[in-house]
Amino acid sequence: MKKSFFRNISMIAASILLVGAVGFGFFTSIKLQQYAETEKNFFTQSVLDQSSSLNRVVFAMEEYSAYPGHGSLEPGWMDKKLELCRSLVSQASIPPFIDPATYSALVTDDPLLLAGRLEESNRKYRTVLEALTGCYTRMPDAGNESAMVSLFSEFDGLYREFRAVVKERSSVMTMIEST
Repeated sequence: MKKSFFRNISMIAASILLVGAVGFGFFTSIKLQQYAETEKNFFTQSVLDQSSSLNRVVFAMEEYSAYPGHGSLEPGWMDKKLELCRSLVSQASIPPFIDPATYSALVTDDPLLLAGRLEESNRKYRTVLEALTGCYTRMPDAGNESAMVSLFSEFDGLYREFRAVVKERSSVMTMIEST
């Protein structure tokens, strides 16, 4: 009788532990799914924010490229061009960068190698933006019109490089949005 009593208690205890372990595993699984969903939503929001910011950069680029620039007969053309440079640098500095490791963690398959392309895009964007910013920050200290025109020419060259980087970045962002 004592043996069967302890055996019954052991079976009940084992059953309770088993139900508890299954319940804990289920609870943990739900929490992990919620965490993964939260991370995915955060990443999706980051991609949308990045795309929105990139649109503002494109608008600033279009405004910059539409201005005639050097040799304009318009009085105050240098001030206008300087303001367009400031606007472009300011808008280009705002976008947050998406971490390629975060993207890699959220996708199981990356046949287009988007994580690597995103990393390269981030690097190029930062590099050209630093050069544009450096050129712009030297403009207010330019001593004369000739020095300012020279800096505008340098900025124009960097702008062309930046335009290509933004085009490439836009393509990568579009592909990431569709995954």
